[in-house]
This record gives sequence, C-alpha cells and structure tokens, in this order.
Amino acid sequence: MKSSAVFINLGRGKTVVEEDLVSAVNNQSIAHAYLDVFHEEPLPKEHPFWQHERVRITPHLAGISEHYVERLLPIFIHNLHVFETGEGSWQNQVNINEGY
Repeated sequence: MKSSAVFINLGRGKTVVEEDLVSAVNNQSIAHAYLDVFHEEPLPKEHPFWQHERVRITPHLAGISEHYVERLLPIFIHNLHVFETGEGSWQNQVNINEGY
C-alpha cells in the first residue's frame, strides 16, 4: 500500500494480522487505519490500537444501515419460528469453527 493509504476493516477481525497493522501504522507504511472489528472482541483495553494517533476505532456498527431492521426482521421471525417449533433450518447461523 502507499504510505498515504487508509486501511479500513469492516469485515472480519481474524482477516487482519493485527501485529502487522500496528507495525504498519507505527512505521508510517500507511497513513491511517479505521477499524470496526478485531481478532479479539471486545478489544483488550491494553491493546496499542486504543492509544495510537493514526488509528480510529468504531463501535462495531459498520453493518447498520437505514435498511437494517427491514432486512433483519424477516430473518429473526424465521429463526424464532425454527426455535419455537423445531421445524426448518436456521438462517445466518453462526459457525464457531469458521470464526463467524
């Protein structure tokens, strides 16, 4: 990346080697990092990201949009039905083995 680049992670925390990212902002290989997700959540209070002048941490809300509820509600209603009746299969099920 260019030294003027801004790194943004809104995806999955485990896709970034955080030690490498700390090194990149420390040695100014990149200009800034905006981070919404981390390998360990919540981010430990002693993590260097908290104090770094070229890192901004957002409150893990990157996925929320004006359409969030209208997209979420049908999935919730479906999964509630599966939970109550045992019929059907879950939508957007968490896969602990895959890390999401």
